Amino acid sequence: MSNKGAGGARQMSPNWVNNVLNKLENNNPVKHTIENAKNSGKLNTGLVGVDKKTGELIFVPVRITK
Repeated sequence: MSNKGAGGARQMSPNWVNNVLNKLENNNPVKHTIENAKNSGKLNTGLVGVDKKTGELIFVPVRITK
């Protein structure tokens, strides 16, 4: 994660999420899905990777507050 993400915010932080959402077109269904999850307290952020040995997808929940 970088401290120099969208709009200068730390990646995965609430400010970063807002900055990324502001870059999406209003008619983008992904924007509405993320906004709905955020507004209902159900938005989860995390890091995703692939285990090179097994090919399994790995999701690590990450909560950045600032």
